[in-house]
Amino acid sequence: GGENLTNFLVPYPKGGYWGKVLLNGPFNFTDLHPLLEFRLHAKWRVESGWVWFFRTSARDGVYGVGGQLLRNGLGSQARFIGQQGSTEITWNADRHLRLGLGYSVFLPGAFLKQTPPGKTVHFLNLGITYRL
Repeated sequence: GGENLTNFLVPYPKGGYWGKVLLNGPFNFTDLHPLLEFRLHAKWRVESGWVWFFRTSARDGVYGVGGQLLRNGLGSQARFIGQQGSTEITWNADRHLRLGLGYSVFLPGAFLKQTPPGKTVHFLNLGITYRL
């Protein structure tokens, strides 16, 4: 009683919606996400993108990938959560082995700065995939 769900509940959230950094989930947000992909060679690919995150409702908070509330919306009316840039280089060694190196940075927006901590996050990843 009395509680209204104002977000679409994703039954099986998977994460990785906007790259390798999983700082927020698919609830109460609107985003703009341009992405460029370049094929440097048959075996080399570079992907680079930038995402701007906004709260859809200024009366609601920011949620994690699994739907848990990370920040309630009480401390700020700001909609701009933050922005994230990322670049990943992938090398397909053969039909079985793929190596990837990526870098991402998340810059906090007005909402996170007004509901501390609002810190910049840097993320470096190395991925190795082997398929049988």
